[in-house]
Amino acid sequence: MHIENFKCFKEFDIELGPFNVLIGPNDTGKTAFLQAIKLAGFARPGESPTIASVGEVSNKVGFDLSGSFWQGNRDNPICFHVGAQLPPDVTDDVKLVIDCGKHGELNPEAIRWASHLHSASSERSPQADAEITKALAKKVLAVFGACLCDSVYYNLGPRQLRRPCKHTAVLSDIGEGLPALLESILRADRERFLALEKHFYRRFPSYSRLELPLATIQRGADGIGLSFQTRQGKLLTADSVSDGVMLSLAFLAITYQLLPPRVLLIEEPETGVHHASLKDIVETLKQLSADKGVQVIMTTHSPYMLDGVDPVVVHVFQKDDEGAVHAKRLSDFDGAGEISDMFSTGEKWSLLAEKYGI
Repeated sequence: MHIENFKCFKEFDIELGPFNVLIGPNDTGKTAFLQAIKLAGFARPGESPTIASVGEVSNKVGFDLSGSFWQGNRDNPICFHVGAQLPPDVTDDVKLVIDCGKHGELNPEAIRWASHLHSASSERSPQADAEITKALAKKVLAVFGACLCDSVYYNLGPRQLRRPCKHTAVLSDIGEGLPALLESILRADRERFLALEKHFYRRFPSYSRLELPLATIQRGADGIGLSFQTRQGKLLTADSVSDGVMLSLAFLAITYQLLPPRVLLIEEPETGVHHASLKDIVETLKQLSADKGVQVIMTTHSPYMLDGVDPVVVHVFQKDDEGAVHAKRLSDFDGAGEISDMFSTGEKWSLLAEKYGI
C-alpha cells in the first residue's frame, strides 16, 4: 500500500502479508494507517458514491477527513494505491487509487478508482490485448474493492463487551453486541459454538458453561446478556469476571463467527489482558488468517504480543525529522540477524528498541 498526503503520511509505503503486526512509539501513525484502510474501502469500484460532503464521509469512517491532509496541505489530494501480486501473464501490479479531492472539497466525482494494469502478449492483436486487459482490470478491481470494503475495525473495550444488547445487535468497533454475536453462532451452528466453548475453557478452566440469559436493556426492552458458570456451579454475570476473560472471549467469537471479514483491523488487543493470555490471542488470530484467509493487521505496544510471531511480519513505524512516518520490517534492522534465535520476537524488539530509540 502506498499513501500520499494523509495525516502523518507524506509518502508512505508498506508491503503487507496475511498476518501483520504494527509496532512503534506513540504518535507514529499506527492508528492512522488503520484509518487509511477504512477510508480506502469507502468507495466500491464501479459504483458511484452517494455521499458528497466531507462531513458525511467523516461520519462514515469515524474521523475528521477535512483535517486529515499531510501538514494541512490541501493543494494536493489524499491518495491511496493498493498493489497486489497478479498472475504471470500480467506484467505490472494492479494499482487502486482513491482521490479524496483537492482543497478539502469532496464530491462523487472526486472519489475514483483506477487500474494501471498492463497485460501484453505477442500472440494477440493490440485490440484483443486491450480487451483482455480491460476485462482483467475490471475483475481485479472488483475483487480488491470488495476486499477493502469488507474490512472491520475493532478497538474493543471490556466495559462495552459486558453490556446486554438486542438480539439483532452487531458487534461494534468498541465491543457492544458481544452477547448477540455469541447467540448468532449458537443458533446457526451449535457444533461451532461448542468448539468455541471448548477453546475458551482450555484458556480459563475455572469455567464450565457460557450462558446467554434474557436481560433488560434500554427503557425496559428485552435483550440478551452474558453469564459464566463456574466449575463449582456458581453463576457469574459479565460484570464479575476479569477484563482479560471478556477480551479473550470476544476474539474467540470473532474467530468462530460464520462469515468473518476479509480484512480484520485490531487496535492494541493486549489492553486489560494478562501477558500469559496474550500468546493465546495471537495464536487465535494467526489461525484465523491461515485457515479462513482473513488478512489480520493489528497494532500493539506489548513485547509479549510478539512472542510466537515471526519478525518478518512485524512492521516498525517511525517518524523522520520532517515528521513523516516510514515503516520497516523488524527483521530488516541492522543487527536483527545477529540476535540469537534463542530470543523471542518480543525480546528482539526490546533489544533493538534500546539500540535505535524505538
